[in-house]
Amino acid sequence: GTLHIRLPGDINPNTVRVEVARRYNIIQDIAAAKAPNRLDVLGARANDPKFVPTQGVSHLEISGLGFQFNNTWWNLEFPVWMHKEVDSAAIRLRGSCDNIVIANCTFEHVIEAIQFMPINKNVHCGSIAVTDNRIEFTGDDAVNIDKGSGSLQNVDFLRNKLYNVGMRPNRQSSGHAVNIRFPITMEVAGNMLNRTYGAGLFLFGGKGSGQGGDHPFSRYLVHHNRVDQTLLAANDWGGIETWQGGPFSGYNNISANPGGLWWPARTKDPEFGARLGFAYYLDGGFKNYLFNNIAWGRSNKAHDTEANGYAFYEAVGTIHNSYMNNTIYRFQSGSSWSPRGGHHKFAGNLWSDISNQVFTHGKLKEDKSKSSKEYPHGSMAYGPNVFHKIRKYGHFENVGPENKKMKNDFSSMASAVKKNKTLNGSLGISTNKAPMRNPAKHDMRLVPGSAAINKGVKHFVPWGLYGMVGEWNFYHDGKNINRILDEHWYMTDYLTERGTYHQTPQFPLKVVNITKANYVNGPLESWVKGALKLNGKNQYAVLTHAAMSKPFTYKKVIGRRKTTDATARGITLKNPNIYTSNFLVEIYVKVTSPGILVEKMAGSGYSLTVNARGGISFRIKGNGTAKLDSKAKVNDGKWHHIIAEADRKTKKLTLYIDGKKDKSGKGIGGDSIANSGDLYIGGSPKGRCINGTVEFVRICQGTIKDARTSIGELYAWQFKGPHLRDFVGKKPDGKRDAGALEYQK
Repeated sequence: GTLHIRLPGDINPNTVRVEVARRYNIIQDIAAAKAPNRLDVLGARANDPKFVPTQGVSHLEISGLGFQFNNTWWNLEFPVWMHKEVDSAAIRLRGSCDNIVIANCTFEHVIEAIQFMPINKNVHCGSIAVTDNRIEFTGDDAVNIDKGSGSLQNVDFLRNKLYNVGMRPNRQSSGHAVNIRFPITMEVAGNMLNRTYGAGLFLFGGKGSGQGGDHPFSRYLVHHNRVDQTLLAANDWGGIETWQGGPFSGYNNISANPGGLWWPARTKDPEFGARLGFAYYLDGGFKNYLFNNIAWGRSNKAHDTEANGYAFYEAVGTIHNSYMNNTIYRFQSGSSWSPRGGHHKFAGNLWSDISNQVFTHGKLKEDKSKSSKEYPHGSMAYGPNVFHKIRKYGHFENVGPENKKMKNDFSSMASAVKKNKTLNGSLGISTNKAPMRNPAKHDMRLVPGSAAINKGVKHFVPWGLYGMVGEWNFYHDGKNINRILDEHWYMTDYLTERGTYHQTPQFPLKVVNITKANYVNGPLESWVKGALKLNGKNQYAVLTHAAMSKPFTYKKVIGRRKTTDATARGITLKNPNIYTSNFLVEIYVKVTSPGILVEKMAGSGYSLTVNARGGISFRIKGNGTAKLDSKAKVNDGKWHHIIAEADRKTKKLTLYIDGKKDKSGKGIGGDSIANSGDLYIGGSPKGRCINGTVEFVRICQGTIKDARTSIGELYAWQFKGPHLRDFVGKKPDGKRDAGALEYQK
């Protein structure tokens, strides 16, 4: 059942807590504690830091309680990294847990409000929800939820209000307001944070840098949060900050006036200024989709001790991040990033009042190894964007700010974007007329006739799935029309140190008998010609078996700060060659003829085709063979979304068409279907080429169920999701407008 703890106003709080401890045996040593307003859920005895039970508690709801005036452990003679169990909080948990809800509580003048920090490898946490609480005047962090050395399944942090957080942080702490570390899934939404002395939202995904292990799945939603006046006493963080692996979908947020403690020695620094604070910080953050967000600063005056530094900042050579349809106002600089790994897109954004420069893209302090002479511009997009009141546009061509080639005006930047053959060769437009109504008073709505009207972009945000080993949006590398980029993200055992993630295997497709005319506009993207039209005769895309199977040597983590040389090959090299795992194939296509959609078959393997009847055939072969034919036909020249999945454990095949289950049937078991054949999309050298157009293909080593989702949820997100609307949920009236907000009369 569920234990509800409620506190009527006429009952002594100590009496309630002691009675709960006696009756349910889940809260220990409350009476002995010298901090009477602390609810210590299987935590450390307040007078014995060595006693830390790791039993757990499940199905617990703490609702309607008020907490005030706890204190920290008095004996601090041991080093700061020891005995973290004595760090004080109003509600603490040290053991395993599941189905924990903390809702509608008030925390005032406490060291920390909520602290879930398991302490050994045998501790595993399920679902945690922290909703609708008010947290004010904390000494240290407001909320700490950590997987520790165990696991953490899901965290929901919703509709909480925080004020004046982190005024007196503990040792080895920066007083960040909300810390959530490495759950598998997470939603952080509807929260209001005002005045935080450290970062506002501090969110970690996947696994940490320097960690081994296979982490095939994570998915994070961060939306509709307002984070205002952050970093009042800390530098080098972000108002909203994501770490490590996604996919993170960050949308419809406001990060306002990010601070940074005044740094006198840097007051005259033209890049950062007096304070090293960022509105959105991807701190080694990979696979982030940031769209419909607003970032505004209070001052960008040179040498101003309260000037705001950057709207967007990224540490190390991050990859697979997109910034689409955001509004950025009044910062010294716009974006800082090291493009050594490429795979970035900036499009549909409205940049206004940047006093230094928009793009500072080059070698960062975190880059320890030598940078290449030329960045992979063919996997990068710098527009179309809308610019207003910009002093300099920046640099991106070589290894750092010493770049002297560009004049830093709009025309030279636009020429460089085109010359370097970025994904679409476009920068956008610059305007002298103010595009927004009154951004200085935080009214970011567009004025009539704004240059931003109809200058935004439509972009595609896939729903996160399990074990993604291939993800292709069918626009070509800007430098090579015969190469289609792979944009999959999977935190395998061989993703270890975050500065080297960009060097791990990717699987671009090679297209055959294709010209530039074959790339056409598709319904998923408007900023680039992102669909590949095939003639039904001799055109197709291929990923050779040799290319996907090339062994990869890396530093394998074998212990704390210990590594050894290792090589990923065969089943340990995560690619579209399927061995014994579950898997699925996803494609968005319109077609009029039979032929291959996606196939990797040589004796054994898998094949997804359009059959002679016009339906879908899904075939899988190992020691046995299974085949499933759809009920629906798809050869009508209309766009269709198709997923074919194989559940090896239940020996079941399933076809989904246009967001609905079409048919299921008998599959095969867990015997290997790996083979030496090439992967073909749209046809093969032996024929069976489709007459049609392909815009998106994805291959995953898991089913929809493995990804903790449903076909309805996936389809609704990808084809009706928030990336298709603006900040307030308004659909575009025709073309999308640049920035977070659509024009409204």
